[in-house]
Amino acid sequence: MLAIGALAILALVVVTNASCPGVTPSYRCERDADCPGTGSCVDTLCVFRHDAGPSEGEGEGEGEGEGEGEGEGEGEGEGDGGGFTFLPDQLDPTTLTPSGVLTVPAGCAVRLDTDASTFDDPSSCLTAPDAAAFASLPGGSVALVLTGLDVDGELVVHGARALAVVVFGDASIAGAIDAGARGARAGPGARERVTCGTSAGGVAGDRSKGAGGGGGGAFSGLGGRGAAGGDSNQGTAGAGGVLLVEQAARAGGCPGGGGGNGNTSTSGGAPGGGGGALQLVVSGTLTLGGAVGSPGGGGGGCTAGDAGGGGGGTGGRVVLEAGHLVVTGAVTANGGGGGGGCGDQRNSGGAGNDGPLRLAAPAAGGAGDRGTGDDAGDGAQGGAGNATAGGDAPDTGENGGGGGGGGVGLVLLRALTCEVNGIISPAASCTNPPPAP
Repeated sequence: MLAIGALAILALVVVTNASCPGVTPSYRCERDADCPGTGSCVDTLCVFRHDAGPSEGEGEGEGEGEGEGEGEGEGEGEGDGGGFTFLPDQLDPTTLTPSGVLTVPAGCAVRLDTDASTFDDPSSCLTAPDAAAFASLPGGSVALVLTGLDVDGELVVHGARALAVVVFGDASIAGAIDAGARGARAGPGARERVTCGTSAGGVAGDRSKGAGGGGGGAFSGLGGRGAAGGDSNQGTAGAGGVLLVEQAARAGGCPGGGGGNGNTSTSGGAPGGGGGALQLVVSGTLTLGGAVGSPGGGGGGCTAGDAGGGGGGTGGRVVLEAGHLVVTGAVTANGGGGGGGCGDQRNSGGAGNDGPLRLAAPAAGGAGDRGTGDDAGDGAQGGAGNATAGGDAPDTGENGGGGGGGGVGLVLLRALTCEVNGIISPAASCTNPPPAP
C-alpha cells in the first residue's frame, strides 16, 4: 500500500451472510453513491479514506506495507499494522498502539488482573506481551492492545476495572475467556449497588423467627423476588431488580440483595456479584470455538438459624466486534442462582450456582435447610437463554426464605460479516458496525 503522509486507503468487500442481519448486500459499487459514509467507488469496489496516523519508523529508506501491494515509504516497518475498517463500540482504535501477541496454550490457566494490569501465570505457560500492551481508557477501564490473540486454555479476568481486548489482526479462542462473578465477588467492571439503584436486588428484612431471602439483580433481564420467611410469611422478602436503563459501554451487571439475618446478626446469605464487562475488538477475523462470557454470581446460603439466602447477581456485558466474526462456541451473560434459607437453629443453606459459562441453561438455586417440620426455602434459578428473568423464590410459610435468581446481562455481536452458529445467551443478533470514516 502506498503511504501518502498520514492518509491510508482501504478497500472493503462485504459478503452477505444470512446470520448477520443488517449487512448490506455488498460493498461492490458502480458509482460513489453506492458506498456508505465517505466511501468512493474505485474499480467496482468501495474505498474508504481515513487518517491512519503516522507510519512506523519514519526516516529514510524503503518499506513494504502489510496491506495490499508494495510501496515506497519513509523508513522501514509495517504499513497500517492491520488497521480497523469499522468503528468499534465507544472505542477509538486510532488512539491505541498494539504491542505483541497473547498466547494461552491448552491446559494453561491464567488470571489477568485489570487493577494491576498484570498476568498471574503460576505454571509459566503463558506467552504474554510486555507492559506496553496495557493502556487506560476513558471511564477507568483498561485495554489490552495486541497484534494477535490465541487462547486454547483458560483466561480468567478479575479486578475492579472493565477490560477491552483490542487486536490489530486476527484472534482465535478455542478455550475460554471468563469475566464472570464468583459468588459474592463481582466480575471486572461490574456495577456497584449504589450505581445500580433499583436494578440491584433488594435486601431482605431481618427476623429471628424466619427472615426473607434477598432479591436477584437485574440488567437486560429482571431479577427474581426473594421469598418471604417465617410464620405467615412475616419475614420481608427482597424485591427483584428492575431492568437497567443505562447500558453504558464497559460497565457490567448488578448484584443481588443480601438475605435477612435470623437468630444471629450477619447470618443472612451474601448477595451474588454482578458479571463483569468485557469487550473483544478484532480488526480481522475473530474465530470463537470455545467460550467467552460474563456470568453473574450465585447468592450465598444462610449461615445460622432462620436466616434468608442471598439473591443471585445478574450477568454482565459482553461485546464481540470483528471484521469477520465466526462463532461455533458460546457467548454468555447468564444470571446466578439464589441462595437457600436456614431452618430453626441450623446453618446449612446451600449457595446458588454461578451462571454457566458454556451453556444457555439456568443456574440452580441453593437448597434450603431440610428438617422435620421446619424446612427452609430454596433459592430460585438464574436467567438464561430466552428465559431472561431470574426466578422468584417460593415463600415457605416458616423459617428462612430463599434468594431470588439474577437476570441475564447483555450480549452484543457486531461485525462486517458474520457466521454465528453457536450458543448465545441471552439471544443476540449480529449487526453491522459503521465503516471507519
